[in-house]
Amino acid sequence: MENYVFLYNEINVLCLLLLVLIAIYAGFAFDRLDARNYFIHACLTFGVFFMSDSLWYTLDRGVIRNTFVANYFLKTTYFLSATVAGYFCFVILGYLREAEWTNSTLVKNLIALPSLVHFVMLIINLSSLASYLWYIAALYMENPF
Repeated sequence: MENYVFLYNEINVLCLLLLVLIAIYAGFAFDRLDARNYFIHACLTFGVFFMSDSLWYTLDRGVIRNTFVANYFLKTTYFLSATVAGYFCFVILGYLREAEWTNSTLVKNLIALPSLVHFVMLIINLSSLASYLWYIAALYMENPF
């Protein structure tokens, strides 16, 4: 089973290396500095996504000791980084299409609102166990309460 964990982590490391190459070479293609900053932030967020995915899988397979705190932290980091990366990609596409809303801070903040709501829902999930529980065995089960 540890061979699959090694392969999974190896694929994620390969994705991270490709992401670094893309960030270095494609990041300079943007004319505007703020568009370049959003692109670098998106690459960093995807890097966090790949690292948390790799660690979560390693934790899930029992290679690393599985605790509730580690499982919750990695789950939250995984889902939140995916949401924030989606926000950055949406803004980058707005810059590439030269949309007028990219000059408005208010619109960018409104677009970031779903990421903020998702973050709050992930935090609330710990305290109230509102929707789902992640057990130590890492089985995804409906909330029994």
